[in-house]
Amino acid sequence: MVNYDLPWNPNRLEQRFGRIHRIGQREQCHLWNLVAEGTREGDVFLRLLRKLEQQRETLGTDAVFDVLGKVLQGQSLKELLIDAIRRNDDPEVRARLDRVIQHDLDTDRLRELLSERQLTQDTLSTDRVQAIREEMERAQARKLQPHYIGAFFLDAFARFGGQLQKREPQRFEIRYVPAEIRQRDRVSGLRAPLLKAYERVTFHKQATRLDGKPPAALLAPGHPLLDATVDLVWRNTATCSGRCSLG
Repeated sequence: MVNYDLPWNPNRLEQRFGRIHRIGQREQCHLWNLVAEGTREGDVFLRLLRKLEQQRETLGTDAVFDVLGKVLQGQSLKELLIDAIRRNDDPEVRARLDRVIQHDLDTDRLRELLSERQLTQDTLSTDRVQAIREEMERAQARKLQPHYIGAFFLDAFARFGGQLQKREPQRFEIRYVPAEIRQRDRVSGLRAPLLKAYERVTFHKQATRLDGKPPAALLAPGHPLLDATVDLVWRNTATCSGRCSLG
């Protein structure tokens, strides 16, 4: 990997390399960080990377680069870069940069961070792996845009006999949740029970509360009404013929 635009957030620098240097990788990974010499920004990066290289030789491990995101404590890399760009000619700025790098990249400090990293649990129980997988699936689902969730729900809910009454902008009223959806919620054992009616629902987080109006339930992945509807659609689609479709 070649970094030709070094990020000002050390966590991002660490994450970039982590995408190729990961568990299961059998090939040796190489990383090149391109730094523009003769620039104020480049001067900060060069001093930081050279210090890390010194500590790598002292500690005898490449893992010093794996904790880069945790190294700078009191002052972020971004703040150091901004100070260097704005006031690089100020001796106090240069002295502070030296102090920060010298303190945060101290051998004992790095050894402590590496020790904490090694104490991370290497094995996970089956239940823990399943919980992590479910959380990852929920995180992926949360990336769905409200527009697409709303379009799906409006169509699916109507097919099961439900209706949404338009109220305030991006907000609806559901006077009756069809029995088929409520029954599916009981069968699937979803977490919170479904209500027979909802005074307000919305697909947009910013519309959950409006002055002088009742709060709205956010229909997003994890809400029992949406989850029960999705589960019912999935069941019906899986059991019908290949010609059966919601679309």
